[in-house]
Amino acid sequence: MNITHTHSPRVVPSTDPRDPEWDAWVARHPQPHPEQSSGWGDAQRIRGWEPCRWTLREGDRLLGGVQVLVRPAPRLGHVAYIQRGPLLLEEAAHLAPLLLQTLRTAAAQRRWAYLSMVLPYQGGPSEAALRAAGYFPQPALLPPQTSEAATLVVDLTPPEEEILARMRRTTRRYIRQGQERGLLIRSGSESDLDTFGQLMLALCARRGVRSNIPAGEFLHRVWQAFHPGGHIRLFLAQHDARPIAGLIVLALGTWARAWRIGWSGEAPDLRPNESLYWAAMRWARESGHRHFDFMGFETNLARALAEGRQPSPSSLSSLAQFKLGLGGIPMVLRPFQCRFFHPLVQLLLRAGGHRLLDWPPLRRLLPRRLLAGAHAG
Repeated sequence: MNITHTHSPRVVPSTDPRDPEWDAWVARHPQPHPEQSSGWGDAQRIRGWEPCRWTLREGDRLLGGVQVLVRPAPRLGHVAYIQRGPLLLEEAAHLAPLLLQTLRTAAAQRRWAYLSMVLPYQGGPSEAALRAAGYFPQPALLPPQTSEAATLVVDLTPPEEEILARMRRTTRRYIRQGQERGLLIRSGSESDLDTFGQLMLALCARRGVRSNIPAGEFLHRVWQAFHPGGHIRLFLAQHDARPIAGLIVLALGTWARAWRIGWSGEAPDLRPNESLYWAAMRWARESGHRHFDFMGFETNLARALAEGRQPSPSSLSSLAQFKLGLGGIPMVLRPFQCRFFHPLVQLLLRAGGHRLLDWPPLRRLLPRRLLAGAHAG
């Protein structure tokens, strides 16, 4: 049902580094993504991103809004990045074009060359509104190339025994054996973040990938943004009084999200990661959250499972087996969207030139900063 207008809807810029009213609204939204909070945007400044924010209002009532991260790109002007937005109340979905027009105006005024939009899990602008505003599904060549296009979600509303029963039998055994063999799971504080950062980098090194967030000061900024409201939790697995693995959870509204994990590789027989995730799920459930999000899963596998196709266990990666063992339900997310703002580029794309963006040799022609620097983690 559409809103009955007593005031004309309007878009208002939010210029303060922290916006408590917006953050409280994001936390109440059915899709409360932490990347849309002002604290997240403020933390990203240390990485060279400048947050911009607009709220959609009718009178004094907040109906929606969007936070955009912007950074300079050599020879291009600026690149802009929306993580899990725009957010809109369901009853205000028809006002999405007003927000999209605001972004177009900002792009012209602030010299944005390119915008990448990673949509909320559900809701946000419709496909028709995005097409009408010049957006198109983002080719794999363009950034961000590491955001998840699928995820797993655990329903936290049943009793603990039922949540455990949905896990694989081997996963339940690993959790029980960890407890029996002296693995301790404890809550961490800001003083443990540097240790966690080393665990995170160690896990990335073993997987042969680069971490898309830095350890060190950035972790502290994120902690300082979310800890005062109780929206961040660090879990550490200890063996012989030494942390060997850790998990950071970001929690807003009804959702708790496994944001980052780290593991030194020590004591693999104790399976510390299964125990970490179970401790995080228990805490999230006891804290009133209803969904536990793994924040990433193999897209093709998620699509197959959602369609009822069961792959053979031998075809699954160890990471996929680990996550599926914890009982999550696959969710395939909406395709990323993007838009170029130069009129000639837009004309070329409308003529079918977007197919060139799927051409691998084009990677050599695009600025490295555009390809590598547009993911905000």
